[in-house]
Amino acid sequence: MTDLSIVNVVGGGALGRELRLEEAYADFPHDDLEYNAEDFSGLIIRYHEPKGTVTLFSSGKYSIAGAKSATEAWEVNSKFVHQMEEMLESAIPGSSFEIRYIVGKSDLGYELELSQIAIALGSMETEYEPEQFPGLFYQPTEEDWFCVLFSSGKVVYSGVKNREELESVHKSIQAKIRNLFDQ
Repeated sequence: MTDLSIVNVVGGGALGRELRLEEAYADFPHDDLEYNAEDFSGLIIRYHEPKGTVTLFSSGKYSIAGAKSATEAWEVNSKFVHQMEEMLESAIPGSSFEIRYIVGKSDLGYELELSQIAIALGSMETEYEPEQFPGLFYQPTEEDWFCVLFSSGKVVYSGVKNREELESVHKSIQAKIRNLFDQ
């Protein structure tokens, strides 16, 4: 693999109850919190060990982002649910946490000519407007994942579900780009 790493794991769940975020902000047993209902409708809880940020909504639904592995995201979830149980002084049966997607990055090790790649892959699967953004968005029509290719050879992948899928998508992109220009 060429410099492939996970940079963000995003998951989410539901506590199965509605909450008053003003009260949660005042009572939550953690000190790195942010809540301003006028600016954003969620309570933000930042964890440093394990690393991750929880965004909690009054519906009881929440998302977790910023973990560097699925294990770390699950650890943040466990810590968050435990602290919610402390605050509410009751158990939260069956919090429905799941990993939604992983963001990864790689460096192919060579520069890319994005306008040629956009033409070769076709307009149905790519979006490239260098005046607006320096990367080429590529999403195969039959896939849920997408990637952003940069002329430097760096690639950002999003929408994959696990490390194995990330590795498979990375290999696929490497092969596809090689095949475009080795003919």
